[in-house]
Amino acid sequence: MRLLHTRTLTLKEFPNSQRAEPYAILSHVWRKEEVLFHHIQDLNIAKKLRGFPKVFGCCERARDEGYEWVWIDTCCIDKSSSSELSEAINSMFAWYKEAEVCYVYLDDVPAKPAALYISATLITDDIETVRKWEDDSDDESSDDSSIYKDMEPDAPDEFVEDGSESERWLAMFKDSRWFTRGWTLQELIAPRESVFLAQNWSEVGTRKDMVHVIEEASRVHCNVLLGVLPLEEVSIADRMRWASRRSTTRVEDRAYSLMGLFGIHMPTIYGEGIEAFMRLQHEILQRTTDHTIFAWTFSDRPNWDSCLTHGPECFSHIRLMEQIPYTEYSKIFGISDFLPPEHSLTNFGIRIHLPIRPHKSEKGRYLAALACYDCRTPRYK
Repeated sequence: MRLLHTRTLTLKEFPNSQRAEPYAILSHVWRKEEVLFHHIQDLNIAKKLRGFPKVFGCCERARDEGYEWVWIDTCCIDKSSSSELSEAINSMFAWYKEAEVCYVYLDDVPAKPAALYISATLITDDIETVRKWEDDSDDESSDDSSIYKDMEPDAPDEFVEDGSESERWLAMFKDSRWFTRGWTLQELIAPRESVFLAQNWSEVGTRKDMVHVIEEASRVHCNVLLGVLPLEEVSIADRMRWASRRSTTRVEDRAYSLMGLFGIHMPTIYGEGIEAFMRLQHEILQRTTDHTIFAWTFSDRPNWDSCLTHGPECFSHIRLMEQIPYTEYSKIFGISDFLPPEHSLTNFGIRIHLPIRPHKSEKGRYLAALACYDCRTPRYK
């Protein structure tokens, strides 16, 4: 890992065995003339680039808060080395998770109006005081076993507003390009602490303070943002849904940017196209029995005939999908105990044991039941 010194703006290598220095980390959207690895070697060159004020602003913020080191993806990775780039991509989720603080720099969001504040008293660390998340379904149709039940902050964020200025600012915050990019999803979830900063580097709020606003903008459940719900307990479909409306410059990055969310490490091969997303799903299948990976509902490719999908956008219509415990699933469909909940990849495709039933109105067609359900509907309906 390579870190940037916040005072001298010089780089230093930290082998994994020596990574003991506390550091801050930057999350941002790439723009034109970013300061790259070879630029930062000569500050006279770096200072002439449009991206230098961002590097300087991040270092200044970190230095003021007592951090000697900072990690910035633009200049701390030598992207001319394919091996270093691949290692960095595979390590990035861990680097954001291990940082002391993540600065989320929103260069398209102005300073927060003085008339608007977010009542931090409405956010509580006490899980026992949280309420059930409001949804579109009736109370009696909710699932009592849902991992999302009784794990919500006491109330939505409330704002003291001064007319339309505050409303416009909130709209600009939620519409920030940062919430639309593929790489920033893991940068939102992985850090222990995140501070959101406006274009003039003034503080907007923390991830905890603004949890409901961020949830609305990102579609990531507030339990995950608050650290109440471990990432590994969220279904594959839900994690894919978070990425479904985000985009990346390279098609392969739709897969590579999600590796950390699923605990996957695999080689990066730029030029492989959508095969990268297929490889990601293959790796996930080898580590889980979660059927929600097959529960995607939309594709803009009418001739696509795989039970795996070509991109996260196919999960855009999924909402709060959960697994059915296999013991319950077996009882519901009368599955023999000797059939394990496994699936495997073969040279013909995917081998999986599922109960099937004839389609009521289409002769010759059968329905196969997955061990998952939408927790917004009556359970296992």
